[in-house]
Amino acid sequence: MTVFVKIMMGARSAACGFALFLTSATLFAQNAPAQQPAVGLDALTDDKLITDLANRGLTKLLDRAYEVNNVPPQQRGAMQAVVGIKRLADPKLTIRQRDELIPQIVRGVEQALPGLTDPKTLNDNASDLLKYGVEREVSLLEYWGESARSQVPLRPTVEVVIKLLDKSADLAQKQADALANAIAGPNDPRAAKWEQLANVAAQAKYTRHMVDYYLALSMDRVASQQRKDVAAKAAEYLLQFDNADSNVQPQVRMQVAKLHMVRDDFAAAKDVFATIIDGKEIEPKPDVWQQWEARYFSAVSDLLRGDAAATQKGLNDLIAWQSGNLPKDKPSQDRAAAAASMLQYRIHALEADKAPTAEAKQKANAQAVAVLLDLVNKRPDLRSVIFRQLLAKLPPNVDLKTLDPLLLQGIVVRADEERLRPESDTIDAAVIQRGIDAAREVVRRRKGDSAAINAQTVDSDALLLG
Repeated sequence: MTVFVKIMMGARSAACGFALFLTSATLFAQNAPAQQPAVGLDALTDDKLITDLANRGLTKLLDRAYEVNNVPPQQRGAMQAVVGIKRLADPKLTIRQRDELIPQIVRGVEQALPGLTDPKTLNDNASDLLKYGVEREVSLLEYWGESARSQVPLRPTVEVVIKLLDKSADLAQKQADALANAIAGPNDPRAAKWEQLANVAAQAKYTRHMVDYYLALSMDRVASQQRKDVAAKAAEYLLQFDNADSNVQPQVRMQVAKLHMVRDDFAAAKDVFATIIDGKEIEPKPDVWQQWEARYFSAVSDLLRGDAAATQKGLNDLIAWQSGNLPKDKPSQDRAAAAASMLQYRIHALEADKAPTAEAKQKANAQAVAVLLDLVNKRPDLRSVIFRQLLAKLPPNVDLKTLDPLLLQGIVVRADEERLRPESDTIDAAVIQRGIDAAREVVRRRKGDSAAINAQTVDSDALLLG
């Protein structure tokens, strides 16, 4: 039995009974021989076949299996939801396609949940939906700041992940308990199945409470008491794993610190982040990226409580630390540098919000835009993310002549993404027209010899106009 299962199951009578007969093997010498498990095609029942095809995304074979086995509509819907989750892993999906697919999957899973009855499949689907449908939005909220643009679509996705995990844990626990009461001895092949189910139940329960941080983050910070309640209950549950025996102590402590942060208890968050940075009383020791993350979000805590000076100091200290401690490979350095630029942008934005004069506000905003322009030039792969955050703050009928070049370029990029949609999709003509108008404004300004717009941008936009 793994350490993790012992933590989650050790107090249960079924588990205790199982441990007792493992230490009393001599009492079971007369056990009947176990049945030999089926192998090959004989082991693949219709349900297992359909589930496996859905998990592999083999839609044509899945449709054929539906017909041959007369699968009812409810079960078909369940498997189609699984297929949709698997599609999220397709690297060819654009951000726009992924954003449109996720709500369809959420609706499908909600309808299909009664027909999903395998605990491991439920757990696996929750993990996939977390990885491809939740974590990206969470990263946007953590590194760019909270906004309704990310929170509104994130919340129903997190809620359906929690439903998958809750059902997985409940089914696995019930099945494990039934097996524990039926196991005849230490050589009973059902013992291995019991441990598998116990692991699924324990993992689903643990992950479900880790995911509560995402749920709290998806709620409005200012108006939601529910957000604070969710975070408090999650932290209370996770504290049972804040020990060396759990083998997940660094991850748990990081999540507890972030849960304090979403409750606006920034002093408590910084105290917990400090223990990760120190790392002396944590087993296993926090790795270099966990220490970096603790330093980063300790500075974010200062930002969220409105202290720009403390945040700037934290960022300066972080940059000095990461240059000497993070891996020297380019991807690692680029990742850290981009995150630092995001935080620098947020510091300037905070300074602009708190500026005592119009002149100071204009200066801080100009510094914020300069940071983003530099980041766009260094990391063109982040263009869509950067522009998405900025464009979400624009009023719908803003005068393009009043916008800075970065925002104009964001509108152009958004229109270009629309242009590249598959032929089978409906094109949003208004978005395309908006992009055309923005591109024309860029070209017009360059003709006026605007130093804020480089020639390469003008050439690119002029080509897109065609």
